[in-house]
Amino acid sequence: MKKNLIPARYRNNLVIAGMVYDSICQVLSHQAVDWGQFGAEEWRLLPEMAQIEGVGPLLYWHFNNSTWPLGIPKETAATLTGHYYVTRERNRQLFAELDRILAAFETAGIEVILLKGAALVPTVYAELADKRWLSSAAYRNQDLAMLGFETSEKSNSLYPSVCSGQRSTGAEGLALALRPMGDLDLLVRKADVDQAVAIVKQFGYRNYDVERLPGFDHEFVHHTRLINDQTDHMVEIHWNLVAGDADERSPSIEWFWSQTEQRPEWAAQILNPTATWLYVAAHNLLQHGAAESRLIWFYDLHLLVTQAGKDIEWEIVISQAQKFGWLSAFQLAGTRLRQWFQTPIPDWVVVAMEQDQFEQASPPQNSSHRDLANFSGLAGRKPVGIRFRDHFSSPGLSAGALSPQSAVAMAGAVSVAMVGYGGGGVAHNLGALDDQFLI
Repeated sequence: MKKNLIPARYRNNLVIAGMVYDSICQVLSHQAVDWGQFGAEEWRLLPEMAQIEGVGPLLYWHFNNSTWPLGIPKETAATLTGHYYVTRERNRQLFAELDRILAAFETAGIEVILLKGAALVPTVYAELADKRWLSSAAYRNQDLAMLGFETSEKSNSLYPSVCSGQRSTGAEGLALALRPMGDLDLLVRKADVDQAVAIVKQFGYRNYDVERLPGFDHEFVHHTRLINDQTDHMVEIHWNLVAGDADERSPSIEWFWSQTEQRPEWAAQILNPTATWLYVAAHNLLQHGAAESRLIWFYDLHLLVTQAGKDIEWEIVISQAQKFGWLSAFQLAGTRLRQWFQTPIPDWVVVAMEQDQFEQASPPQNSSHRDLANFSGLAGRKPVGIRFRDHFSSPGLSAGALSPQSAVAMAGAVSVAMVGYGGGGVAHNLGALDDQFLI
């Protein structure tokens, strides 16, 4: 793999880290890996990097459903196994919490859209698990016993689902372990934010962040975070996506509300595959920036194509990316997917991306836009800036009404927002990833 494709957080160890990173991508995309090139340092780094990138459980699952690499140390295998079962337990707890919150929202008449992991685990990850999961409880129990976990059939086969009050087994249950979730991301309408926050607080949560100035969050932030100090669970209540209203990256939220699917067994909606692909790409590269992107977010996009590609309307993805100013994220995401996973996307989309000709992009008349082909794309990302409105939404916050002290505070807060949202982010060193870098 080319060095410039390795995340900056591994810049101090490019040769070994590049080999390990490349091997992880090959495993996740079912490509052959030359494990003979691995030495002690590569084996040590493999589970550490997999955890940082959010793909440790997936790596274990792929090995456990095919063949474990020849020569893998027992400690490495045990660590990856631990990632899988720890993730399964944490996600079990998070989805149980989600059931409670969604029931309360439904009683209060609050519409909600599940975002990121909460929407992807029961859909594309469940599809993945359904195609390749092992049904032998005895075989899986060997891994549990190795780590000292309980190995009863009950503990190994019952999982909570997003269906309120129900349990699920098999592929849907196994999907809980495949994608780590740092929090629950819920989109509600702006008018319902205060009530939604109050409901979540009834379950033992408190505000994690403190608003810098009255009215600041609604202009420059797109969500509020709440944490439960007893369980360490976090819930994010979104009223916008990617950025606040005053930010150039902020999309038309009403368009996303028009692109939902209602599952009859859920007390919530999810975005359709087209809108999900667009949002996940923007969240990855515009909200966090390429320096902070994690491999699991790209794998989310890869799975959307491989598991739900027939339902992705690429001409809509392109047109909305143009309207939102998200074309750079669309192009860069496509480039990384091609280079890391060989993700299949329609030929006509590839041509549009390579030639940077989106105005004329449309599916050919003699084939469906849902036909899949090999993908390559053009990397690129335009600078992102915050656009200030002439007047702030809150009374007393117009520029002329600020006291010198308030003006200084506002300038400091805006600086923080620009650093946090500017795209570059902090290039974390290996092993020093911020605990709040949630997925």
